[in-house]
Amino acid sequence: MSSLLVLAVAIPTWSPIFGDRGSLIGRRAICINGLTIGAACATQMVPPERVAAAELPQSAVVLRVAEVTSIMEDQLRFAAAMSEEKRQADGYDFARGDMKMSVTILLRNSKLASVPNAEACVGSLRGIEKIADASEGPLSSVELIAMAQQYQAARDELKAVFERLPEGEREEGRKVARQLRTEEQAQMRVEQAEYERGRTQAGLYAR
Repeated sequence: MSSLLVLAVAIPTWSPIFGDRGSLIGRRAICINGLTIGAACATQMVPPERVAAAELPQSAVVLRVAEVTSIMEDQLRFAAAMSEEKRQADGYDFARGDMKMSVTILLRNSKLASVPNAEACVGSLRGIEKIADASEGPLSSVELIAMAQQYQAARDELKAVFERLPEGEREEGRKVARQLRTEEQAQMRVEQAEYERGRTQAGLYAR
């Protein structure tokens, strides 16, 4: 059974959408069979109903991928601070195959490799696959931190890519990213209300 977590995380450094200032951005992670995938539509880049027709400008793609890397870094660092037993109990036991798959899907759906000057970022994300392949069994805290560092490196590289773009393209990307964020937040509120209503109907809240 899947569960919905709604997180609010303060970003003190470069915010992918809002620039060089701290911001409070709502985040969600969908935990399915022990796999935590960070970000609203992290592997799809846009809301599901718009995936087929969506053609995001490259500046918006850079911002969206940067947001995903920020969320995944946070999730991995959070998991790394837990014991292996607690990670399993709380649904943060990232599987090696799942981590590789999440990178593959993100790169495929974002088409990041086609963005000019994004080669280093793609390489950093591919580094997560190498970490996953380096051993077997549950990911250790050391490996989780190493993966988090790869996401951080990818985001730093994306910042450089974004700043190389003309100002007009950067502003267009921010506008599109803000619009998508607004739509996602509205959808998250609907889903959270449905989740709470379901728990109430099932008698899972104390009366």
